[in-house]
Amino acid sequence: MSGNENDREFTRVPINLSVELSCDGKIISSKNCQDVSMNGVYIISEEKFKADSTCEIKLLVESEEIKAQGHVERVTENGMAIKFLGIELESYDKLYELIVFNSSNSEQMEKEFQEHVGLKKRGEKDNK
Repeated sequence: MSGNENDREFTRVPINLSVELSCDGKIISSKNCQDVSMNGVYIISEEKFKADSTCEIKLLVESEEIKAQGHVERVTENGMAIKFLGIELESYDKLYELIVFNSSNSEQMEKEFQEHVGLKKRGEKDNK
């Protein structure tokens, strides 16, 4: 990946949410979500899981939770980048609404959403 923001499948939206991660019986709670997209979330936290760990994610939005399964893609000095591997339909809809509502360009969000089926690009084959 070139690191160019335009190469991303989904735009990142800066938003401050509380997040709870669970991996191998250990729980990390953070009140500092830096940004979120339909593909994942970057969490600012002193505590971290190892890169390549699989985890359960809860994004806490007012009185609701958005639940997903994730993979720790990258660990930095400040936190972790988590890629969503799977998300329940109800949580997917809540996540989408959250992102569109907080985006400065809701039309771009709509376009990205229409180009995908769930978390995958239309026409993309499963690697299983």
